[in-house]
Amino acid sequence: MTDSTVHDQVLQDLKASRRAYLDELGELRQNEDIMDVEEEFWIQPVYAGNLPDSLRKVDPSFFPPLASPAVLVEIETSRYAEITVKGFTELYQSVAYEDLKLEQIPEDWSLFKALVNPSEEVVTQVRYIFSSTTLLLAFVVVLVVLAVLLPEIDWNWWKLIILAALAFGAFLGVIPAGRRDVLRYVRKMVATE
Repeated sequence: MTDSTVHDQVLQDLKASRRAYLDELGELRQNEDIMDVEEEFWIQPVYAGNLPDSLRKVDPSFFPPLASPAVLVEIETSRYAEITVKGFTELYQSVAYEDLKLEQIPEDWSLFKALVNPSEEVVTQVRYIFSSTTLLLAFVVVLVVLAVLLPEIDWNWWKLIILAALAFGAFLGVIPAGRRDVLRYVRKMVATE
């Protein structure tokens, strides 16, 4: 799913669809004339959108079906299908009766490269920032300005502490994973006291 506003409705639709599917499957298992009854399966809805703590955005160029509102991906067999229906009340039945045609994922597509990593490390985000030419140029300009201005200041301990606090604040402002990790560290420190 790429739209977070329909989350609750999708969960309700999938729950109803699964309930109806399991009822139909139970009836098939009770029927003695049918010998080959398929196994149950589970559809796990996943929100494939941009996350606030990630610098990297979802990139459909690595997996083009992510540009559509909903996609079904079967991880075991590396197949996918774009879902075009509004509701998901019969999605289980569509998959079970093969009304929804799953296609093989091409070798050059990568779902994992396209999606956002919710637990990106600080180093990964720093690398991502410096992979942008514009941001790298801005960082160099800031360093040059600091190299010119800092020697002109009469330094004492308080000014060094303020400079360090400003540098740390700027780092946390630019790197979301840094904010997340500092908050985790502070929570651990408070919890252990």
